Amino acid sequence: CEDRAILNAASEIYYQSLMNNLGMRRAIQARGISLGTMQTYHLGYATGRRLARYLAWRHLDLERAHHLGLLHDPRPGEGGSNGHPPGRDAWEHLNRRIIVPVMRGWETVYLIGRATREDQNPKYLGLALPKEPLTGKGRPRRSRGILVVEGPFDLLLLHEWGYWRRFELLALLGTQFKRQWLSHVGPDERLLIATDQDDAGEATAAELAGLFPGQTIRVRWPEEYEDVGDLARVPEGREIWARALEGAGASPSTS
Repeated sequence: CEDRAILNAASEIYYQSLMNNLGMRRAIQARGISLGTMQTYHLGYATGRRLARYLAWRHLDLERAHHLGLLHDPRPGEGGSNGHPPGRDAWEHLNRRIIVPVMRGWETVYLIGRATREDQNPKYLGLALPKEPLTGKGRPRRSRGILVVEGPFDLLLLHEWGYWRRFELLALLGTQFKRQWLSHVGPDERLLIATDQDDAGEATAAELAGLFPGQTIRVRWPEEYEDVGDLARVPEGREIWARALEGAGASPSTS
């Protein structure tokens, strides 16, 4: 359908932009994500002005891209005038963000953009579409459970550290989730909950524990680190995570 073609095209041009931007690739690598993982998850970068021109070249509907939340009319200071249908000079909603596509096979179903500057708010920005979770690439031969995190970069780091070989990986892209995202979870499967160690993350962990009584295990690490991304910023972060996971796996408690 047209929407899927637009999302696929956006994912393509963003991926090309990142692969051609050495500085941004180095910035992502500084967060612990290798080029191989960037390519595996088809990460991208939104320059701000390439998408509309690319969609027009592909003869895709710019008005529809606007409704999907990919484009917006030029704002004051950006050039152009408001109140007109988006044209080739329309600006990108995810401007100057690292793009993480949610893909099902080779099809893009959702895009989320991570801020690249401190003054960009919110930290993560999505589209005007129902949110879809990010799932890990690859399947473990013998899964030891499903590792559930909040942010896409948390999942990327766990993939980078090799946990996709032993666990299924799932990022909720926030603290809100739909029960159907976990409809495949069997009665004997474990959910290892590694949501952020803040009030919202704890509430999500408690909600999951209520939905899957006796199946969830809360993964905890030192309180000075809020999420997996924080752990990646310190030299011993990977070892701290490994100890936290080992401790969680040794205990049946959900607390």
